[in-house]
Amino acid sequence: MPKLPRWRRLLEESRRQALVAIDFYNRPGDRRSYSDFIVHLHLAWQDLLLASRMKDKCQIYYQEKRKYVKNPDGSRKTWELGCCLKEEYEENNPIRSNLEFFIGLRNRIEHNFEDCLLVATASEAHACIINYEAENIRRFGDEFTLGNDLKIPIFIHSLQPAEYDYMAEMRRGIPRATLNYITEFMTGLPGETSSDEKFSYRLALMPVKGPKTEADMALTFVNIHDLSEDEKLKLMGKEGSESSPRSFVTSFTVMSCCRK
Repeated sequence: MPKLPRWRRLLEESRRQALVAIDFYNRPGDRRSYSDFIVHLHLAWQDLLLASRMKDKCQIYYQEKRKYVKNPDGSRKTWELGCCLKEEYEENNPIRSNLEFFIGLRNRIEHNFEDCLLVATASEAHACIINYEAENIRRFGDEFTLGNDLKIPIFIHSLQPAEYDYMAEMRRGIPRATLNYITEFMTGLPGETSSDEKFSYRLALMPVKGPKTEADMALTFVNIHDLSEDEKLKLMGKEGSESSPRSFVTSFTVMSCCRK
């Protein structure tokens, strides 16, 4: 069997890191680790962009005065994720801003406050995973999708109104320095970036009632841009109160590292 090219081996490592990240996110209770999710997702994105540039024969090494910068072992020093982002995406691109947010958060996360941060930044984490999958397919093709290795978790999110109080309490538990970082980062973004689903991906959950047909799936995705204004109001629960257990806005990662 012929040896895979280096970019392909790096892509496979990227996909492995992404699956590990998703697994850490979706584990229940004490087995979950949001800090590990961020670390492995960082590596997944870095390897993805390096593999893409390598495949296209683009620069991936640091240089000074036309000479390669070397690591202590003598090997060439490869670009870090932040450098890749500056070359691949324009400033305030929502994909780039999302990843820059997690690069900064990575150095501030504390083990005792992981669950608090997960609650506060779940929609950004969700966007980061979806962006990864979209970029993975765009750059390398459908055959490299993560979808073949994942399935929807059985438990997605509590649908009880009491969850609002829990989420508010968890947010209050974030250390002040970290909360300041999140607030300052968000307020520093242009409105069109912070509201873009590629930066923060939020979903409205609503249980489906009525008889099930053979065509029904456990989870149906509805693009809000395809709905009329009346349909949007109904979907967002504007006919009732915001605390209605039948419909509310939340965020979650729909991909689980349970193997098919």
